[in-house]
Amino acid sequence: MEVQRIRAEPDQLRHGGGNGRAEEQREQLADQLKRETRARYDIWARRGEQILERQKATGADALALENNRAAIGHLLMIYVRLLLARQNLLAQDIATARDKLQQERAALDAELARADISDALRASKTATRQLLEQRAEKLENRGQALAEVESDLSRIEAHLDLSLEQAIGSARPLAVSDDIQLATQLLDSEYSAAFGVVSDEPAVETSTPSHTATKVQL
Repeated sequence: MEVQRIRAEPDQLRHGGGNGRAEEQREQLADQLKRETRARYDIWARRGEQILERQKATGADALALENNRAAIGHLLMIYVRLLLARQNLLAQDIATARDKLQQERAALDAELARADISDALRASKTATRQLLEQRAEKLENRGQALAEVESDLSRIEAHLDLSLEQAIGSARPLAVSDDIQLATQLLDSEYSAAFGVVSDEPAVETSTPSHTATKVQL
């Protein structure tokens, strides 16, 4: 199975450097979702719009609206990529993937057994062999990965629900962070490359201990 390629630009997504482009990228990813999964995404994209509409109705200034839009867009980009990861995991043919990995490892072993390859090439192929071992290990843990992805999807959904409830029920602006600590590592570039579920392109930024959260005024 050929894994779908997923690309995101974290700096632009977080800081709003071309919100239109970020939204376009997100929609392109959403277009890769199957109908039922796309319907789930659309529900939560609409929830984001409702938060913005509520903020606008209460007289929020342009800067607050823009910050809010960027933060919600960041959450939705993480959300759509998680949905794609889940879709890809469910679609994987484990037996075929296992056989392919075994063939690739056998081919690399044969090359590494040669005495006429350079040290640099040997080091490169050894690193590739280690990566294949990681992929084989992760392949056997698909159930755990699916559970982690579903947990993170539910976390983002609850976060958006809470943001809307606060926007509706509060008479004063509240700060809501778009900073989400994920259970899954599937959006981390090194892990995703090892698992073969999402691409090794730059991953969407998620929470780290030194990370400064973008705050949204609701």
